[in-house]
Amino acid sequence: MSQELRLCNKCKEHKPLSDFSKKKKGPGGFNWNCKACLSADYYAKLAEDPDRLEKNRQRQRNWRAANPDKVVVYSKQSIEWVKSNPEYTKQWYQKNKQLRDVMNARWRKKNPHKVREYARQRRASKRGFGNFKILDKELKRLKQQPCFYCGSRENITIDHVIPLSRGGYDSIGNILPACLSCNSQKNSRFIMEYRTGKSAPRKAIKL
Repeated sequence: MSQELRLCNKCKEHKPLSDFSKKKKGPGGFNWNCKACLSADYYAKLAEDPDRLEKNRQRQRNWRAANPDKVVVYSKQSIEWVKSNPEYTKQWYQKNKQLRDVMNARWRKKNPHKVREYARQRRASKRGFGNFKILDKELKRLKQQPCFYCGSRENITIDHVIPLSRGGYDSIGNILPACLSCNSQKNSRFIMEYRTGKSAPRKAIKL
């Protein structure tokens, strides 16, 4: 069975419909130009106007602020569509690895606290000693408190009273606020070991 081809108005090449994005007002419900040409045009305009991307984002932010009800509806529809089309998401990630890396790097730069939180959850899950749901409001409240060790309020992170590497649980009852410096110095030691300068044993102890 032969695949239907369409002529791209830009490059004048006949390409399969899968190479065209959908557009309600376009011929047959597809865009006049292929995805490759649309992408090339976008990056060409972006090169001419470096602020174009930020302008588009600001327009989107303004629209979202003015249409909160539509944002909720569209978000639910997007989530449902992604769940019902897992193969599409997988293929997109494979075809756009470079773009995905750029997007991920941008997100990590803007959300360092979330990056640290995901890393904490991943470490706890790998250890297998227990990983309990910690609510965002609990973490937010904890990070508003001063460092348990030095009293600083800068760069507050989450420290495990009983380290994960020594059998501690990732739960609200086993964490306390600690600045990045104190948390790094304490590392896998118990509180008394840290205060007295005692080193942690080389092998993890399962409690």
